[in-house]
Amino acid sequence: MTMKSGGQQLNMKVGQTSMNIPLLSPFAGFLGGIFHRKEAPKAVGRHLWLCLVLGALVASTSQAQAQTPAVTVDNDFNPSVNDAVYSIALQPDGKIIVGGAFTMLGGRSCSYIGRLNPDGTVDPSFNSGLGNVIYSIAFQPDGKILVGGSSGTFNGQNNSSIGRLNPDGTVDFGFNPRADGNVNSIAMQPDGKILVGGAFTTLGGQSRAYIGRLNPDGTLDLSFNPNANSEISTIALQPDGKILVGGYFTTLGGQSRAYIGRLNTDGTVDLNFNPGADGIVNSIAVQLDGKILVGGGFTTLGGQSRAYIGRLNPDGTVDPSFNPGSSYVIYSIALQSDGKILVGGWFDTLGGQSRSYIGRLNNNSPATESLSFDASTITWLRGGTGPEVWRTIFETFSGTIWQNLGSGTRIAGGWQLTGLSLPTNSTIRARGFVTEGYLNGSTWFVESIAGPPFITMHPTSQTVAIGQPASFGVVADGAKPLQFQWFVNGFPIPGATNPVFQIPSTTDSDNGNIYFVRVSNPAGSVDSQPAILTVIHPLDLPEALDAPSLIWTTSGSALWQAQTNVTHDGIDAAQSGAISNNMSSALNATVTGPGTLSFWWKVSSESWYDKLAFYIGGVKEAEISGEVGWQFRAFPITNGLQSISWVYSKDISVSQGADAGWLDQVVFTEGTTPDPLIS
Repeated sequence: MTMKSGGQQLNMKVGQTSMNIPLLSPFAGFLGGIFHRKEAPKAVGRHLWLCLVLGALVASTSQAQAQTPAVTVDNDFNPSVNDAVYSIALQPDGKIIVGGAFTMLGGRSCSYIGRLNPDGTVDPSFNSGLGNVIYSIAFQPDGKILVGGSSGTFNGQNNSSIGRLNPDGTVDFGFNPRADGNVNSIAMQPDGKILVGGAFTTLGGQSRAYIGRLNPDGTLDLSFNPNANSEISTIALQPDGKILVGGYFTTLGGQSRAYIGRLNTDGTVDLNFNPGADGIVNSIAVQLDGKILVGGGFTTLGGQSRAYIGRLNPDGTVDPSFNPGSSYVIYSIALQSDGKILVGGWFDTLGGQSRSYIGRLNNNSPATESLSFDASTITWLRGGTGPEVWRTIFETFSGTIWQNLGSGTRIAGGWQLTGLSLPTNSTIRARGFVTEGYLNGSTWFVESIAGPPFITMHPTSQTVAIGQPASFGVVADGAKPLQFQWFVNGFPIPGATNPVFQIPSTTDSDNGNIYFVRVSNPAGSVDSQPAILTVIHPLDLPEALDAPSLIWTTSGSALWQAQTNVTHDGIDAAQSGAISNNMSSALNATVTGPGTLSFWWKVSSESWYDKLAFYIGGVKEAEISGEVGWQFRAFPITNGLQSISWVYSKDISVSQGADAGWLDQVVFTEGTTPDPLIS
């Protein structure tokens, strides 16, 4: 099988078990792409999916060395797709926009782009109706969504390979720059202008060879025309406004540039930056210290041996301290907020270690950051090896929601927002937006919080059966690190210092206990709302039938159960077991006569064929069928030990109603005559 993806020619042979192009989003732990098959295909085909990976990754002391990821798959997050995912974009509200070659998402018809809720379910309100494969997604500050991909249609209208969606997923028909070939990469500038790279030769109706820049309204920026001689795969912005580009080209702006180059803000080539590679550059990631991570299909970079991955100094020279090496092509690079490097591609070894298609590298210096504020100014300083961001916003927590304070302005070493009026006990959040991954077509954010902690989800009261486990949890945020201490009835619980407190097996002594958690950090503390634990004894049949003096048994294909949903006395009753066709469920006891047995019963079944019957000594005394409400019945019991039974039975076909019988308020009175029948 041969697949053309954003300029990448990939070949998969019959019998080959894997083909992976991971997309990486370190903030949320998302992976997308084409993943491992459990068995080799008998014919050409692909198995593609999207998953969410959570867990801590084990650190290593060596520099630029692959790590063994101790990760688990979140089984609760499984939207499923029927074809490749090339781009993942995390919204500030936690929703996830995914783009690719799929036509089904989460079991719904969804062509090429869709939105997931944070739990992985599909957001049905988002439906763009695109008609082209999506390679790149980018957010504008106003929440509108830029998408790039192969040539196709938006809602049935030919809109070439680039377009813009409104926040609800509808097409913005006022934005129509048109490109005549694939758009692989979109990058937002802080001034709102839009950099576009791909396989096109015209953009916005003008000649633009593989790269161009749009104004915020989608019109072409006529002042920007770098002119490459072949496809642009990836674009990355530096904080000084200069533009890093990678791809298939060998000339850029009339200058010799082998697969990688840098442009000035006006689109002219930076003559002082010319590392050169001997093969395609697929992904570029800019560190806060100005160093540049590069991944692709090359084996030399800047004249030095670098197997598919390398790092450049800000001036374009090769960083000699970074040379992990990969066994084959790198498609995706993404930086975590702590500076560790996620890598995806076609490799089976990374940094000399066995790694299949995805791995993580340690950086040789840490990422640093500090968030501080006073009454009028917020300052977010970031440095080291963390990911560079192109835009920041600052927010304050109001007690229930985050309120936007404004966008940051870049300063030396970070970002700042001035002209504020902030209480001293404020909790402040800074978010910076990152664009990296496959073709630099995915986007997410890094964040930092300063101020006292706050609780967004309090523990809730619980009722559990005795002997069953119970757990209480809290979701909190604030300046890190956060500390947790759980209390019971006002006293701290030794060792209960995690966000979740668990009781493995409840006892009577736990009944009525009141729990809360105190969350603290150096800036302050906050107590959660209290939660009460109620421990109950499981309901049994004698209690539900109001006849604890009788010895009860249940038999048949399914057993009768005590329950509280359908009752005559408003408290509890017994219900027949859940059975299928040609089965029965029996409730049995014995009494010693003479006396009178009375009870209330009810049935919901197929009329005439599925029945609830009453037996004394094995002889049927009465039966009801169909939809019969509560009825009172009384029967004489003769001298001696007598068996009594209630049996719900079904014939060989058809189920109607609730398909069950119920029994309540059973009374046996010795030596009496039965009351008249009441129905």
